[in-house]
Amino acid sequence: MSHVVTLRIPDKEAWERAKQYARKQGVTIGRMVVNALELYMSREDRFLNELKELRAELRSLAYSSHMVKQPEENIVSMQLPSYLKDNPWVEILAERGKKPV
Repeated sequence: MSHVVTLRIPDKEAWERAKQYARKQGVTIGRMVVNALELYMSREDRFLNELKELRAELRSLAYSSHMVKQPEENIVSMQLPSYLKDNPWVEILAERGKKPV
């Protein structure tokens, strides 16, 4: 079954180029429009699917980054000068700063 659709193209040059292109391709203007619409919609579908995949990947990376945290004491000891490493006062002072006054 086919449908009749009216299409207004305000640019006469564009209409003439479209007619020539359709003739070279061996299709009607109607078939060319249908092909263009199908191509446009398939690209949009692919774009949306890729966007969904990227969102899922970002969520996965965000989750992974929270799971790979180093323990705080390792980070603190790596940043301290050697004379403060394994010093019990460092932990005591660090805990003091966390408590509300």
